[in-house]
Amino acid sequence: MRQPISHYNCPSLQVAYCSTSVLLSDHSIRTLKVAIDVLGARLGKSGGALSQQALVLVLGTILSGAPVLALLVGLVAVMWIRAVSHLSMQFQDRMKTVEDDLSH
Repeated sequence: MRQPISHYNCPSLQVAYCSTSVLLSDHSIRTLKVAIDVLGARLGKSGGALSQQALVLVLGTILSGAPVLALLVGLVAVMWIRAVSHLSMQFQDRMKTVEDDLSH
């Protein structure tokens, strides 16, 4: 039986949280982890199910709603990529500021 992925033993998540520890306080990191867990997991699944049900109610079948659903998924993917890119720029700027402060 496969073990569920825990946030505490997932190396990529720990690297992400540890790298933000330079920039954020412990309280902020805990708040960030809770927000990601709640919004990302629970609301993401619920939103996906709700959109599928709405398409079935409006269009009659899931197959007739598939193009609309594909468009929604593509739109969310583009928005996600833009958000990650923007956060990456902010993170790099902040890291540069921290490095400059440490070197002086």
